[in-house]
Amino acid sequence: MSFTSAAPRIINHMNEDHADALRLYVRAFSDAVPNGPVRMTGINADTMTLHLASSDTTVRIPFDPPLESADDAHMRLVQMVQEARATLDEQSTSPS
Repeated sequence: MSFTSAAPRIINHMNEDHADALRLYVRAFSDAVPNGPVRMTGINADTMTLHLASSDTTVRIPFDPPLESADDAHMRLVQMVQEARATLDEQSTSPS
């Protein structure tokens, strides 16, 4: 399945069912601070694009390596949530 045809389905699913994951991606993989709702506005083989409503900011988070297919997106997004949680847990438990 191509990204062009799959992107709307992926975006809708992430926005409707995984708002917590979108906030985790921003916190772990960017310098932005999600002080409000985060919505996915785009996805392709190279990046996901997220919009932070509170600051009207767009954040692009790269996929490294790029996704091989639209079907690869699900597994990679789940993997990135796990990485984000681990990264944020480490940051919160490290001594200041």
